[in-house]
Amino acid sequence: MHRFAANGYEVTGREKEILFIDRRAWGLGWLMVVLGTAAALSMVLSGLSIARATLLPPNLSRYTLPAAAGCLLVAWAVSRTYHRRLSLPVEDIPDILIIDSPSRALRDRVGQHIA
Repeated sequence: MHRFAANGYEVTGREKEILFIDRRAWGLGWLMVVLGTAAALSMVLSGLSIARATLLPPNLSRYTLPAAAGCLLVAWAVSRTYHRRLSLPVEDIPDILIIDSPSRALRDRVGQHIA
């Protein structure tokens, strides 16, 4: 059985069928990237503010460190949902498109012919 997965989508083979699976995780993945980047930028600005290495106000870290912690906390919560969706078995995923090679049919998860 071959399997290809990227950005919450998965293509896998099962017997003589090809399954296109949408795990609805791509949006969560991008949200984690944005939140992680915002947290890293906030930490860098805090460090520069504390070290007085730039012309940033010294009390800037009072706002950026809690912002970084908040971003990391939300990213952690989102990552739990992201990993839960990626670990679901195929039987529990509602959005599956099946290409049935022998009958040359396109079906949904319940077996209804689409094309």
